[in-house]
Amino acid sequence: ETYLCAAMSPEGCAAARACQTQGMCDLVNGACAPTEPRHCAESEFCRLAGFCSLTTGPARCAPASDADCAGSVFCRRLGRCTARAGRCEPR
Repeated sequence: ETYLCAAMSPEGCAAARACQTQGMCDLVNGACAPTEPRHCAESEFCRLAGFCSLTTGPARCAPASDADCAGSVFCRRLGRCTARAGRCEPR
């Protein structure tokens, strides 16, 4: 398994577990980070917790709207269906 600290190239980031789980699929300033909306939308954190949108400053995946939260396991099982402060929260 490849860890985040081992990534020294964009290819290394794309192959790392952090790409699959958190959308951190490209190399930015020496660290893996999401750079395309699909990185977030295709991540496990999107399906689980609604972290489906690419945000900036710094680049990361987070729920940008209630729609991001609505399709998540957190919404279905825990009632966390409202996007608030970068997380899916109860209504």
